Amino acid sequence: MNRIFKLTLNEFLRNIKKVSTFVIIILTALVIFGFGAIVQNATNNRAQFRLDNAIAGTNPDNQSAMSQQLTYLQNQISQAVSDADKAIAQSQYDILNAAYQKGIYVAIASIPTSVQFSDPVTYQEVAVLNAINSKVASLSSKSTDLDTISGQYLDSALNSNFNEFITADNASFVYNSGLPESDPTNQAYIYANSLRLQYDVTNLDAPGSGTKNDLVSDIYNNKVGLIQGINPATSAVLTDTDIANANDNILIDTYKLDHNIVASENIDVTIAALNSQIPPNLVGLGISIVSILMAILAGSTIAQEIATGAIKSLIIAPVKRWKIFLSKFLAITVLAILLDLLVYLVSAVTSLVFYGNSLESYFKVIGGQVAVIQPLLYIFYLTLLRIPELIIFIILAMMLSTLTRNTAISISIVVALGLIGNTVVTVLANFFKGEWLKFMPFQHFSDLASKIFPTPAFTFGSRALRVMVNNTTPSIPVTSLTFSIVYLIVVFVLMYYTAHESFVKKDI
Repeated sequence: MNRIFKLTLNEFLRNIKKVSTFVIIILTALVIFGFGAIVQNATNNRAQFRLDNAIAGTNPDNQSAMSQQLTYLQNQISQAVSDADKAIAQSQYDILNAAYQKGIYVAIASIPTSVQFSDPVTYQEVAVLNAINSKVASLSSKSTDLDTISGQYLDSALNSNFNEFITADNASFVYNSGLPESDPTNQAYIYANSLRLQYDVTNLDAPGSGTKNDLVSDIYNNKVGLIQGINPATSAVLTDTDIANANDNILIDTYKLDHNIVASENIDVTIAALNSQIPPNLVGLGISIVSILMAILAGSTIAQEIATGAIKSLIIAPVKRWKIFLSKFLAITVLAILLDLLVYLVSAVTSLVFYGNSLESYFKVIGGQVAVIQPLLYIFYLTLLRIPELIIFIILAMMLSTLTRNTAISISIVVALGLIGNTVVTVLANFFKGEWLKFMPFQHFSDLASKIFPTPAFTFGSRALRVMVNNTTPSIPVTSLTFSIVYLIVVFVLMYYTAHESFVKKDI
């Protein structure tokens, strides 16, 4: 054991002194820090652009547009050919004019298809539009129920009565569904509106991601998904994992509402969505660079020494070959773990410098209770969970190095697999189906982190998912965390055994 320790230490010091190691260390720090700076600058510029071009409720342009719309409707009334057209134009004018007099400016370019609200959208503005839609529908269908709902909507806007707005909105949803109020989907909507009332969610379409209304909308969409058994965003049948995630998302969103852990309604949606993705992106970027170094060191550690004859000085010494091989593996693995910690430190510093308090904690349901993982601890866990990926790349490169005795081949194959492995699986899934796809190794490397810490954005109703994955998404079989761990252990053992046997038994 003492001999193995000395060999490992000597090999570790040799690797540390290599120019490639210093280059990768510096490159890792610069890339992570630079990436954080670029993303922060780009998102801030976009936020400023949105702010400069936002439509405010008291904006004179919005007010002017509404005034022009009223003039347009007056002309429509005077030029109406039929009583029905005149009644529709008159009702639209009456509702808009009443809102205009109250300082509620809802610019409607072409009623009711194109609407300009303030930023964020208030329930009064939504109520005005819904009052118009319900009124027009009531005139066409002769429905007294819709006429009543229209009046409730308008009264709630003019009197700033949020409770009356919720009552009208529930009645409108039930009416349009054509199903009894006791229908589960109707009940889910009514429950979501009860949350809006309970938590005073009066802004219904704020630009941010993670605002109160976003959380309520996510709860509703997850409930509907569970009721219908499908993902409303993709129309895919829910798996057991989807069902568990949906229930967890409901608990997490409710926890955030209870503890007022919400995004500012003035934050840009891009910034809000990116903030939750910054930690895994920074870590992933750093680990990708470190993987390249591991491929270089592990791919050359045996092949290059055999080519130069340097390995003979170890072979002729009274040391068993398996000890030499083990020490080389341990030396590179220890270096990989240290560089993994470096990735954490640089990622943490970058996050604090450029994102500070805007970074989100990670929320996870454990035993039916919501656990809050602070951002820096979350980043630390993410980096630790990428260590198995580095170890797999190390042993793969060492195996190729012992089998081929060619440094260039060993390094290039490992780097190529690291860069395009997941793409290969995705391409195969486009053309082939079957459980055999889950035995492709690449998707398991980073799956450990994603299975323990699922990406927060993937809820049924989140804004980030509105850039949605459609039905053409490749069908890659979903595996459990246990399967991935066992699979990686088996793959590691097989590759280690192959490399070990080749090194021990082949002539050098």
